[in-house]
Amino acid sequence: MQTTEKKINHIALCRTDAIGDCIMTLPMCGILKERFPQSKLSFIASSYTEDIIKSDTDVDEFINYTTLTSLTENEQIEFLKKKNIDVIIFVFPNKHLAKISKKAKIPCRIATSHRPYNWLYCNKLVNFSRKKSNLNEAQLNTKLLKPLGTEEDFSMAKLTDYLHIRLNHTQFEAKTLLKPDKINVILHPKSRGSAREWPKEYYQKLIELLDGRFRIFICGTPKEMEGISFKGDNVISLVGKMSLKEYIEFISLSDFLVACSTGPLHIAAITGIHAVGLYPPMKNINPQRWHPLGKNVKVFSYDNPTCIDCKKSSPCHCMLKLEPTQVAEYICKTAFKQK
Repeated sequence: MQTTEKKINHIALCRTDAIGDCIMTLPMCGILKERFPQSKLSFIASSYTEDIIKSDTDVDEFINYTTLTSLTENEQIEFLKKKNIDVIIFVFPNKHLAKISKKAKIPCRIATSHRPYNWLYCNKLVNFSRKKSNLNEAQLNTKLLKPLGTEEDFSMAKLTDYLHIRLNHTQFEAKTLLKPDKINVILHPKSRGSAREWPKEYYQKLIELLDGRFRIFICGTPKEMEGISFKGDNVISLVGKMSLKEYIEFISLSDFLVACSTGPLHIAAITGIHAVGLYPPMKNINPQRWHPLGKNVKVFSYDNPTCIDCKKSSPCHCMLKLEPTQVAEYICKTAFKQK
């Protein structure tokens, strides 16, 4: 099963889905660099995840999957051949790239055994089930390292230690709004429908509970925040005012971020600020599966694993059980304990 006989010069991780998912994959980069320090490490992902992936110092090259798929199939095959990749790991299933990788004759192609097409295109299959597991997504990802001789059961704390994030500081207008004499709090209310969300009224209540000692920033894309606004003397809307690269830096320089299970929450967690997550209790979307990686993470989740509403897109009663007063008390206690 193991592939350790031949020297490995180039390893590529493939995760072509959302930002949060890619972040949960980044500890694998640290593990691989520790195990194979002389090997080049590439990360194949969608274009909008580029800035966060490049912030991981263990990643030697970002390969833009969006750009790759704009080429003809023969051009894609030649592109991969020229990269001289020895090992490709499909952390997120990708039938197209698995097929191209086989045609490019990448020697070791690692994937899960639960996708029929992986039996056609990949030659190192790992048997585990994400749906049936009680492990975190980041822990499950490391199961794919088994063919490379790594079978360790990593704790969440250990995986956090394998994150090596470095941001390049730049200048942009929104950055000047952060004030050192205030507690800077980001509220990211929406998730593009990828998670169960707090209602607008709960965020407004939280704003009212945070007094003038706090500076509150509302963030999100114009499309998802259309028709949504918040009131407060200490509230500043930055909706649509930053690029993703700027937003990542802005998050890292703030004190708190409050959001449901979405990309910015994971960004906040790995940059070291206080990431406050709001989660439903249902298996596979609960904090047990999607708890962010970081040393300053606080998760709120109502204990009701049999919740039926969690499956629906409409407001979940379990999310409504998470009172704004709970979150405000945590923020105040944490902020002024530090001060």
